[in-house]
Amino acid sequence: MNKEQVIEIYQDVLDKRRKRFPNYFFVGSEGKKYMRYMTRYLLEKHLTIPIDEIPSQVGENTLWSHRLRPPAMLYGWNYYEVIDNAYPGKFKP
Repeated sequence: MNKEQVIEIYQDVLDKRRKRFPNYFFVGSEGKKYMRYMTRYLLEKHLTIPIDEIPSQVGENTLWSHRLRPPAMLYGWNYYEVIDNAYPGKFKP
């Protein structure tokens, strides 16, 4: 599945046109890649937060209120690990 298809599914979930993500959507390395696409889309496009302001403006409530908690919990991630997946090594905890 390409990035545009993943973003389209995420938009449907955000807009409540879909109740949830497809089964096995977040499994394995593909799932982590999809999570990266969705996190970057949410922060950069949907919420229009400049990348350099992410550490000061984004907290767990920001991600969890935009339906990213269930997929993050599959990996046992906290919100920082979700951000680190999307921006590897860019921010410090």
